[in-house]
Amino acid sequence: PCLLQHHSYVLSAGRFNVEQETLERNGKGFCVEARTNEPGELLMPIREGRAESSFAGYTDKKSTDQKIVTNAFVPGDRYFRTGDLLRKDRRGRFYFIDRIGDTFRWKGENVSTMEVSEVISHYPGIAEVNVYGVKVPGEPDGRCCMAAIRLEENTSSSNLLGALKLM
Repeated sequence: PCLLQHHSYVLSAGRFNVEQETLERNGKGFCVEARTNEPGELLMPIREGRAESSFAGYTDKKSTDQKIVTNAFVPGDRYFRTGDLLRKDRRGRFYFIDRIGDTFRWKGENVSTMEVSEVISHYPGIAEVNVYGVKVPGEPDGRCCMAAIRLEENTSSSNLLGALKLM
């Protein structure tokens, strides 16, 4: 599953199911490589004894286990899950799409928190914005959009609210 050789790294992108937030596996249990222009999670090979591709883990085993994919493409291989969604063009170049978990479904549509944040941040008077999905009990898609906004010093929150309602 070599998609790109970069120095001593071999980068791979496993096809990622955005709705289920999981790597897709084939009938044999191995990860499915993302096709050209299809979203995939960047996976970095873990090779013990090589500083550039080793992974010592986190302080707790559960967090470590969630970041490692075993038997990803061949029996016994191990990959680090970066949490980055990428797409690969026909020339083998990767392009960043979003962070996993920063994209969610709302009323049947995929919502990129990065894209929403970008739109809101263009409003004059906004110093900083962070957009994220919030779980909604009983909602079929499960999440809605929430924005934490820090205004510049002389910006009125009522003016901002009126402008955001028009978006």
